Amino acid sequence: MDNFEENDYGFNDFEDTYSNELNAEELVDVRIILTNLDYLEFLSKAVSNFDLSNFNVNISSIIPTKDIEIAKNTVIGADLVLIAAENNAENHKLYQNFKKSLKNEFNYIEYLKLPSLDELNGYEYDDYDDNLMEDEIANSIIRGGLYSISNLSSINDSKRKYSELKKDFEEESLKYDKITKENELLVKESKAIREKNEKLSEEVKVLQRQLDQIKSDFSDLKSRFEGIHSKNSLEVYSLNELWYDLFGEYLSQDVYKFILISTDNFRPKNLMIGQGAICAESKEDALDWLKIIKTAFILSDTNKQDLDYNNF
Repeated sequence: MDNFEENDYGFNDFEDTYSNELNAEELVDVRIILTNLDYLEFLSKAVSNFDLSNFNVNISSIIPTKDIEIAKNTVIGADLVLIAAENNAENHKLYQNFKKSLKNEFNYIEYLKLPSLDELNGYEYDDYDDNLMEDEIANSIIRGGLYSISNLSSINDSKRKYSELKKDFEEESLKYDKITKENELLVKESKAIREKNEKLSEEVKVLQRQLDQIKSDFSDLKSRFEGIHSKNSLEVYSLNELWYDLFGEYLSQDVYKFILISTDNFRPKNLMIGQGAICAESKEDALDWLKIIKTAFILSDTNKQDLDYNNF
């Protein structure tokens, strides 16, 4: 956004030096399960009409199905899965079934509430200022993002690597046991089997060392998180200074109010904001929270989400 460009909250009174150029590998992969084919054209137009990549989000596919088994195969690797269905009791139950079946350690499931077909047919889709479907998509992504984006990617990567190494180790252990039994029965082939056994033993040792390192890393990580509960004080940082250090811009009044409301609503653990300051156990924790707020503010600003500051 250029200097003094008009937005939903008036004019931008600060210089935005934050780059919008993002690495495709860092985009949040969003996939939509559509439970009613009557909405396919509306949903496809809404997705293609605006580009969420500027906000670190990419809607990679729309899967029209009510079959949970089909959905399981098509959402593998997704970060955020939106279940698109009409807003009624029957579809809420369907959403709960999808969520129970599709949720895992590495994704988040959110309800995309579809407007009624009467509402969608009641206006021209090209009227961009009155786009019900795009608003619902954006709201669902914001809800999912605020609850899931704060998870540290490094923890998920470690869990994936740990699961893969554990599986490999178990497979190699089974191979080793099989070879050992065959070695006892096939005396004439003992030399060839022994050489193969030694090779597998070395692989097992390597895997065991890697597994031990993963366990050690998890133990250290667990100790660090458990240590959080025993700390009695929080560090105080200037909210405006941290914001400027992160994004090269000073806080506007609208952004400051958005930060206060979001923090009050979601109440992040061991973190408080007020009187122009942010209190956290570490500067890194404070910076991580401000990054989440920045992403949420950009999404809410772009999709014209109203904030009721008068209730703050």
